[in-house]
Amino acid sequence: MKMDQRTDYFCISPEKEREDIIKLAGIIINDGWVDSNLTIVNCSPDYSSTASMITNHLLSVLNKDELFPMIGLEMPYPNMSQVWDPLEEKYELYDTYLDKWIKRHVYSSSKLLFIDSGVLRGKNFGKLKLCLSGKLDRENYKLASIYLQSGSITKPDYYVQEFDFEKDGGLLFWWENFENPNWNY
Repeated sequence: MKMDQRTDYFCISPEKEREDIIKLAGIIINDGWVDSNLTIVNCSPDYSSTASMITNHLLSVLNKDELFPMIGLEMPYPNMSQVWDPLEEKYELYDTYLDKWIKRHVYSSSKLLFIDSGVLRGKNFGKLKLCLSGKLDRENYKLASIYLQSGSITKPDYYVQEFDFEKDGGLLFWWENFENPNWNY
């Protein structure tokens, strides 16, 4: 099935994705929050690696043209409660994985920019914020997403476009498997 035949999804073409990633980087740059201490967190690497990589390259102008360090953070599909932990090479409940990830990567001196391609219901970012509470001051981390579904319980600090699930449909990128059963929830 071709992407342009889908009517039940907010479909993102390659051109739109590229343009909106550039817009996201511009929004972040204009905020003035980024400095040389930043680490970029690639949330849901199987969905957000392109957005994280391009944003990192565009933000490098704020770091003497050097890329910022980047680390991955797995996040579950909307219909799942577990993720694959690449370090332990096994599936774990997201709460367990996230707790271990924070212990490995978050310090009181950390400055983190979490990038996800799309925030749907906002539960993953909401859980992340809750778990970071008391471990990292709120001014030391920001959440970024290209797309935000209206009604999300967590709104990122930076995003490009809000879409309405009822009107626009679910988020679907041009490179996704259109028949992915994890999105049929």
